[in-house]
Amino acid sequence: MIKSDFIAKHVCICAATYFRPSGLRRLLDSINVLDVEPLGKVPRVTVVIVDNDPNGSALSVIEKCRENGFRFDLEYFVECKRGIPQVRNRLLEASKALGADVIAMVDDDESVDEKWLSSGLRAMYEWNADVIFGHLIPIFNPHSPQWIIDGGYFEFPIYENGTSLKEAYTYNVFFKIKILDSVFGFDESLSLSCGEDVLFFREVSREGFSIRFCSLTIVYAHLSKDRISLGWILKRRFNYSIPVELILKTKEGKSTFLLRVWLAFKSIFFIFTALLISPLIVLRVVPIQLNKVCGKFFGPRAEHLLRRLNYGYRGVLWFISARLGVLLGAFGYRFNEYAHPSIETKK
Repeated sequence: MIKSDFIAKHVCICAATYFRPSGLRRLLDSINVLDVEPLGKVPRVTVVIVDNDPNGSALSVIEKCRENGFRFDLEYFVECKRGIPQVRNRLLEASKALGADVIAMVDDDESVDEKWLSSGLRAMYEWNADVIFGHLIPIFNPHSPQWIIDGGYFEFPIYENGTSLKEAYTYNVFFKIKILDSVFGFDESLSLSCGEDVLFFREVSREGFSIRFCSLTIVYAHLSKDRISLGWILKRRFNYSIPVELILKTKEGKSTFLLRVWLAFKSIFFIFTALLISPLIVLRVVPIQLNKVCGKFFGPRAEHLLRRLNYGYRGVLWFISARLGVLLGAFGYRFNEYAHPSIETKK
């Protein structure tokens, strides 16, 4: 096992927030009970929250945590420029100014496992990794349909510990601050769409930094009632697929025109194929165990895809929604998913 000489001295735990007071409170409560001794030495830990509400509506949550004796330094900033990459870039700027050598990012609708920090830093040390990408476990409300739970529509592929990756997401990631000397932040042209985190970490990978997966670095995503529906899942998949593939590949220097033609052709082919085999899927002619067999040969992504297709017409619609998003994106269609974000309501 390769071990590095790098041991984190100052970690900034970063989260963006926007009108999610109870979610932010739950996240901070989970951070407050973290195990902070990954390698026998206690690093300095600072929690950084950036609020995208110009009126600073999350300040009351921060003040309450401070009053109750929060264990760590807790910094709060307001970012008036609207957009997820703008807020995340503010988190990066604040972390650099505070002197952090490691940044850990999570979302404000999550909570972290007690061993989240120690496992992430230990993995970074033992694998000599520049980036550690962790595991997300969805938490469903009691009334969630079983097909949503079993189909893995809110899960991501799980790789073997230490697997090298080419991308990561900001919902659960650790990375060394030195990366920002080569990759200068999140693309603010994607302010109201999505995909800026994948784009950022693909650029990190192309710059030669290592990204490793750690299944023991766990966060829990708490799913609100409005997300537990087929309509929300299809809309989310469609919207996310619109810009991502085109943006990621054009950033790699490929011909925009040829790429658009190729993506359109590929999307039409996949949609036609899905419609052609949909009777077999809907009638469950294809054995449900096929996803595990394919996973052994083609990896976790293939297994994850087939697991969703196991659930009849819902899986077919999910797959077609994704390819329709890529198809329309190839012809220049854009949808600003976060132009009218949902605001947390009492449940």
